Amino acid sequence: MCRPCCEYHLIQCRCPSTGSRVGYTVPCCRNALDQCDPCIFHPGCSLFENCKTCHNGTWKANDDFFVNGKYCTECRQGWSGGDCKTCGGIIQRAQGHIALESYPTNARCEWTVQVPRSNSIELGFSLLSLESDHNCRYDYVEVRDGDDLSFPVIGRFCGDQLPPPIKSSGNVVHILFTSDGYNNFDGFVLTFQESSVSASRKPVCAPPETLVNGYFLPVYGLKGELVSVNYRCHSPFVLTGSQERTCLPTGIWSGTLPICVKGHTSRVQCPRPPKLLNGYHRPVVDTAGGAETIEFFCKNTYVLSGNHQSTCLSNGSWSIRPPKCVKACREPKVSELVLQSVVKPHLLSRESPNQRLRLTSRYSMHDLLSAGFIPLTLDRQSNVERDMEELPRGFHSVHTSIDYKCASPIYRHTGSSRRTCLRTGRWSGRRVSCSPVCGKFDTFSHHNLSDTQWPWHAAIYIRSPPNHTASTHRSRGMTVSDQQEASEESTFWYLACSGALLTQRRVLVAAQCVVDKDKQQPLHSAHVKVVIGMQHRTSKDPLKSHHLRVSDILVHPNFYFAPDSNVAVLKLKDKAKISERVLPVCLPKMQGGEVTVQESYTARWILPNNRRHLSRYSASSQTKLVVLTDVAQCEREFAQGGTHTTVISDNTLCGIRKPSSPESPCPSVIPGLTTVPAVFSSTNGVLSGHEESQGASSTGWQLLGLETFNYEEKNCHQQTYTVQTRIGNFRNWIEKNMN
Repeated sequence: MCRPCCEYHLIQCRCPSTGSRVGYTVPCCRNALDQCDPCIFHPGCSLFENCKTCHNGTWKANDDFFVNGKYCTECRQGWSGGDCKTCGGIIQRAQGHIALESYPTNARCEWTVQVPRSNSIELGFSLLSLESDHNCRYDYVEVRDGDDLSFPVIGRFCGDQLPPPIKSSGNVVHILFTSDGYNNFDGFVLTFQESSVSASRKPVCAPPETLVNGYFLPVYGLKGELVSVNYRCHSPFVLTGSQERTCLPTGIWSGTLPICVKGHTSRVQCPRPPKLLNGYHRPVVDTAGGAETIEFFCKNTYVLSGNHQSTCLSNGSWSIRPPKCVKACREPKVSELVLQSVVKPHLLSRESPNQRLRLTSRYSMHDLLSAGFIPLTLDRQSNVERDMEELPRGFHSVHTSIDYKCASPIYRHTGSSRRTCLRTGRWSGRRVSCSPVCGKFDTFSHHNLSDTQWPWHAAIYIRSPPNHTASTHRSRGMTVSDQQEASEESTFWYLACSGALLTQRRVLVAAQCVVDKDKQQPLHSAHVKVVIGMQHRTSKDPLKSHHLRVSDILVHPNFYFAPDSNVAVLKLKDKAKISERVLPVCLPKMQGGEVTVQESYTARWILPNNRRHLSRYSASSQTKLVVLTDVAQCEREFAQGGTHTTVISDNTLCGIRKPSSPESPCPSVIPGLTTVPAVFSSTNGVLSGHEESQGASSTGWQLLGLETFNYEEKNCHQQTYTVQTRIGNFRNWIEKNMN
């Protein structure tokens, strides 16, 4: 259990899949480094590792779901029971699959797969993500050619490389999965199917090689087939190598051919190896030359320092000195976006007087040295340092620290910037990750406002048949033919509206842009495409834009009866590639709140005036300064102009766009999006005053609104009023659908 608790720090448990809180907090304790550390031995958050959906208990003494172990309402794939700790079983069917979606530490699962007696079983991995090791000693899947652990091993698998298909010799296979006490990975998916023995005859092994100065004794099966051979040597020769070789299901012989050499028939017996502290050893069967070999293992949370095998030599001594089981931590797995540097623990040395321990007594160091005291130091060649050097790759000694930072300034760091290996075998701090910085735009300038290329400004295209004439997007938008794919030759894509990139897989749009008004339902996801980086396609800079497919369209549930809830989130099938030219925008910091900002910046897509020279995705981006005013003023202006379709409410913003230059023609405009620099009051987090124009290039940008209708500017030389959906009123719903 825990040591005495320290400060009132608490750790909140969350359900791994949904992220919802499950109501239990673990008190902090002090570790050996006098740092606050979770009480990892207390039954806490680790109980929810296999849960897909969790109960929301209180963990009090009378809490039913704690007492009866009903922590979970739904388990990850491959797990069952109220605590999602049950796995394995007997499977009797012609085909199927075995899957473990993630897995906890110290897990053990066994399956027995049976098909009719006249058939064999073919197995194949479609996913394999386990801890990698050249001998698969830690986390592995083991397949045996029979119904229990006494049958021969067909293969043991780990890492992430998919092995070739596996085939059994009979109608039963035994599958064992086990994990050690360290980090876990994504798990595995193994499919199986019965196979007719007559349709695919078992390969027959060729006659084995002859043995010089020796011979072999054949062993036949029930049908007269050769299944194994036992080798013998003529006197005075001694067999070196494996005594028995077996015909494998693949049609080859196991092991290698032994040899007969002259030598003594008796060997000097080695003494019993010393007991391994915090570990154990066991003999290795079927070793070359018949020499006694032992293999060393460590208990959970300990790592072997030194060689893992030792052989008894002919002189009666062991080939290596005994290894040690030491406390160590397996290096945490991080993404390629995270840079890490290992900081080894500092050892005290006589050559480093500045590293000596500070004394707090009333006597000085000079007084103690004069009295004959010798300060306790560690030599550079001490056993501690030698143990650190002999740890397996990927392990670090206790007190080793790892510093983390993101590989690029366009990513922000979450988690602990430094993690230290604790004596418990775990790392201090929180898991490290790097995610794109939202609202970063350092090249903004008021002097070239119209040509500003916003990195989150996306173009939303809608697919429609060429004979479709009723489309509101076609009459006002851009008609382009897409010849990239044969399946799209009979369709056209129309630039319909603007979108705001929220994450690498989420884009925010106006709901009316992606909803079929006649059917009152979202468009099919295959009929919507997101294009990002299109504003950078110029003759001097031919950077290709990214075309991203849509997997799902999430429309605000109130939109169909309250049109002012005009927001929708597009789930992307393809992941947006983040760069300085493609970055997400920030959402407002809070739901609702008063918007007192006076000016904002609206970016729209502008269509070419010469429609005869349209090329695919040839629209350009244009930004204008928009003055925000009371929505009542917009309502009066639209009423005087005879416009009754615009919905104005507390969920909308009213903007006044200044007139264009009289010399410039009025372009065809696609509805855009409005952003402001993120400057907040220290009390309520509401956008403040006119401060956004100062320091805009060094602050994050927030999405303020989405224009709610499409139009061609016929009065661009006059002051124009526009209505936009106010994003801050829908922040909670948008954030909920961003994960």
